[in-house]
Amino acid sequence: MASSPVTPTSAYNRIRARFIEDTEVQMLSSSQHQAQQKRRKVDDSNLCMSNSYTTKSLTEPEEFHFYTDSRSRSDSTAHPPRSPFVSMSERVRDFQSKTPKRFRTKPRNTRYVAPETNEQHELTVPKPVSFHTEARSRPNTTLTTEERELLEMQQMPKFVAQPVNYKVLHSSGDLGLSRMPKPPLTEQAEFHLQTDERARRHPRHVEAEAMFQFHARELDQSILHGPVRGVPPLPDKTLTIPESPALATKSRAKFHGTSSTSSIDSANETFVFKAQPAPLSKPFVPSLPPPALTIPAPFHLATEDRGFHAQLKQEERILVEEENMIRSRVFRAQPMLVSAPYEPGISPAPPTIPEPFELHSDARGRFHEEFMRQKIETEQAEAHRMAEFKAKPFVPVTEFFEPGKSTKPLTVLSDVVLNSDARSARRAEFDQQRLEKEKQVEVIRQQREAAGKTEEQIAIKEMRRKMVHKALPVMQSKPFQVSMSQAKLTQPKTPRIVKLLPDP
Repeated sequence: MASSPVTPTSAYNRIRARFIEDTEVQMLSSSQHQAQQKRRKVDDSNLCMSNSYTTKSLTEPEEFHFYTDSRSRSDSTAHPPRSPFVSMSERVRDFQSKTPKRFRTKPRNTRYVAPETNEQHELTVPKPVSFHTEARSRPNTTLTTEERELLEMQQMPKFVAQPVNYKVLHSSGDLGLSRMPKPPLTEQAEFHLQTDERARRHPRHVEAEAMFQFHARELDQSILHGPVRGVPPLPDKTLTIPESPALATKSRAKFHGTSSTSSIDSANETFVFKAQPAPLSKPFVPSLPPPALTIPAPFHLATEDRGFHAQLKQEERILVEEENMIRSRVFRAQPMLVSAPYEPGISPAPPTIPEPFELHSDARGRFHEEFMRQKIETEQAEAHRMAEFKAKPFVPVTEFFEPGKSTKPLTVLSDVVLNSDARSARRAEFDQQRLEKEKQVEVIRQQREAAGKTEEQIAIKEMRRKMVHKALPVMQSKPFQVSMSQAKLTQPKTPRIVKLLPDP
């Protein structure tokens, strides 16, 4: 089935972006055209209105006059043209605001051409760098590895061997060790079970049961020489006659006299094998043509193209790097400064006239000072007024004070009722209730313990009763008799083999 071509995603995105850009450009051009037409209509209407309604002249644009233009002209007339000297501040400004030329990319086709000069440059003589740190006196206190090893060997204590103890040579290796006594051998002891003791204390008289003893019957010799009595004789079985399977190839073999279906139907007929006569000539040997050799066809991989392009890019990059390296090795001297230093002209500017600031803090400060001044004056006036002495007028006493008799009744003494007495009575009642509850709980606990003990004794008795071994009686059953199987014999059937034909 042929597949329809599918546009790649990246190509589709590029086509879609180009279509969007074209539509936007068309819309922008149409909007500009409409704006121009509207502007023309407005101008025409304004012109008509100006001819009919107003007598003022049209606005004429005038050129702008900036102060910087006049200042640059005055500076150019007063001072000579600038010299090629550039000050450090201007260099710093250019470095921070402009991009150096060496950082700008150049087309690949252009190559650097060194300027033709007759000067012969001499080789650069390297000189050692002299640092101020070398003049400092900083003794080295770090020890080398050899010095550290020698110092450690000197500090290491000398080895002094102890004298040989000859007892070690004559001992069996246990010198200085405590001798452990050998444990006695384990002696076997008889088991003492509680069941044996109970059996000795409570003997039981059990009658000995007669032990069953198996006795085999004598073999009947007639079974070996003839039919067994009581067993019917077996019928003679017919031999199984093999049948040819119903194959589809037999239906295609038309040169035979009989069909395959007739052989299937005749189950009782015997099959007679008839061999073909042996040919007298040489056996047929098929001659096959020699197999053709496989000729490998050249194949082209996409990875080879990618590798070739990558190798080209690598070579181009190496060439560019070599050119840049050669260009960087060429010495370029800066031009020597010959002219006079640059002196920028300073335009006279009017002096700055300072004006006083009007701050809210100043107003708040003045208000606070006025408030504090009034407060201090008020406090001082009040202190002067309080400091002045003014005697009170004298009042003559005509009647003297006499205390009157009290009209309250006398205090009646009564028994004191304390809260602690009431609390002690309630506490005694609570203690009595608590004792009764404890007694009830103790009675219930004793009843549960008694019931638990009773259940435990019953369970122990039941367990002991179940632990008594009781032998099962020997089963008396009929002797085994061999009988013939009642299943039918297996009837062979011809398998049904079907060959699936290929689809047309």
